[in-house]
Amino acid sequence: MQRFVGRLAKVKLSRPAPDGQRALRGALVSVAPSSSEPSEALLTMRVDNKNVTVPVSDVAHANLVFELSATLSKEGPSRSGPSKRGQARSAPAKGAPSKRAPARPAGAGKRSQGRQAGVKGSGS
Repeated sequence: MQRFVGRLAKVKLSRPAPDGQRALRGALVSVAPSSSEPSEALLTMRVDNKNVTVPVSDVAHANLVFELSATLSKEGPSRSGPSKRGQARSAPAKGAPSKRAPARPAGAGKRSQGRQAGVKGSGS
C-alpha cells in the first residue's frame, strides 16, 4: 500500500473505523507502523476532509479508484483528426468488393436445420 500513497482508494473494513464507518473512500495519506505495536501497521486516509486511521489488519478489501481528470473530459478524445461519429457513410465504388458477409439463404441458420429435416428434439 505504501506505493499508492496520495492516490484515491476505496477501502472496506472488517471492523468499523473509530467514527463508525465500514467503507472509506478518499486519498491514502500514509501507511506506517503503529507506535504501540511495531508489528501492526496503520493506514491513514483523508475522508471528507478529515484523517481516519485504521489498522491494516482491519482492511477487508482495498481498491484504487480511477478518476477521469477534468481536463480530459472537457477536451474530448485525445485522438488526432476528426472523429468518425456523426459522419455519413460513403457508398463503396462500383465494382469494389463489399466488406459485408454474403447474406444466408432463408432457413440456413443453425437453429432451423433440425426443423427442415423433420427431426424432433427433446423439446418440452
